[in-house]
Amino acid sequence: MTRVDVRIGESSGVDADLFQTAFEVVSLEDGLCRGASLRIQRVPASWRCTRCDRGLASGDDLACRECGSPATLVTGDELVLDRLELEMAT
Repeated sequence: MTRVDVRIGESSGVDADLFQTAFEVVSLEDGLCRGASLRIQRVPASWRCTRCDRGLASGDDLACRECGSPATLVTGDELVLDRLELEMAT
């Protein structure tokens, strides 16, 4: 393996810095990840009103200012393996 790409959401419960550190430790050991690099895309949390579909600004209450309906998390809760780059032995 030469590279791993992941997306980590701000509200996923995963600390991206700790994930990076753990990967670096694993990539030093003999095994599939030895010498591989990690690319992390951090995804900010975004919220929308469930009734009127209005986006909420970061730091807003989790209720719509227009209609008072609760907001739902649209992005930022993901932990996604986007890509693995592998080298094939010949």
